[in-house]
Amino acid sequence: MMPHTGYNVRMHKKQVLLGLTAALCLLLAACDGDSRPFEESAEIATLDLAVIEVVPPANSDASLVINRDEQVQLGLIGVSNSGIAFNLSTVGRRWSTSDSSIIAVNSDGVVTGQNNGSATVSVSVSNIVSAQFGLTVNDATLTSINSIEGQENLERCVPGEYFATGLFDDQSVRVLTDAGYSLQQTTTATLVNSNQNTAIINATTAGAVTITATVGNLQPFERQLTVLDTLQSVSVFPNPASLDVDETIDFTATGNYVSIDGTSSTRDITDQIVWVVDESGGGEASVDSINSNNPGRFEAEEEGTVRLLAFCGTDVTNIGQSVNVTIDEEDDDDDDNDS
Repeated sequence: MMPHTGYNVRMHKKQVLLGLTAALCLLLAACDGDSRPFEESAEIATLDLAVIEVVPPANSDASLVINRDEQVQLGLIGVSNSGIAFNLSTVGRRWSTSDSSIIAVNSDGVVTGQNNGSATVSVSVSNIVSAQFGLTVNDATLTSINSIEGQENLERCVPGEYFATGLFDDQSVRVLTDAGYSLQQTTTATLVNSNQNTAIINATTAGAVTITATVGNLQPFERQLTVLDTLQSVSVFPNPASLDVDETIDFTATGNYVSIDGTSSTRDITDQIVWVVDESGGGEASVDSINSNNPGRFEAEEEGTVRLLAFCGTDVTNIGQSVNVTIDEEDDDDDDNDS
């Protein structure tokens, strides 16, 4: 079958356009030092963006209510002409507010409550302007933490998100952006991350775990969670593996689960398990593990054999899998032939 010539021409033109846009961006940035408008133009073209939208922090209500002097980080998403959504950086954008006496906003999308009232915030990315996002400032005092919201049960090495809500003296219930979180039974689960208003828990052992939310001197709020024993096995790919010294490869781990009702499912748990290299076979290598930038990224360092271990939890006796990795010296035959 002959290729569609018109399609190839259109794709070629688009690639040329993107290349020219990037080159122009670099040229103009070198001239005046302000590359952001041109970077944004390239960003719009590359992602084929049609719409941008300001969004509240995770788990917050769409109608966001904050106190005076409270700061909240807004988010930004873009939607392409084909309907694909992208998370966009909020940093260094042209943010604006309809009333700076009520809501202030900086160039990174952080809003600050100034005085009671309502105002809107919007942002421009190149020539695309977002719809107005509404916020209300209603200065009120938090009287109690009244709940921790999130899923009822956890599964091993599948992160769960939780957030606290509080009752204020104006009778409003709001998501708390300044709550601190901690765990009891820390051998069962770990607190992976706790950002502005969300706690992310990674459970590693079946059983019970208690999450606690605290704000200032108020009575802490506790919620007990159940970690289900549904993880049956861990599969690592590729298995086995062979690579040269100084070569890098990204391993992936899949969790195989069976629910209470007998339903089987698989999940990518590469980012949530522990990766370890056993060098008793004579080879040397390193691997990025949980909480690093690239969990599962393996680098061969010295010739020999190593065993890569991937398991759910901090104990190698937990459910996991091992992979035999053969490391060879780089093949210099081609170089010898060339000489």
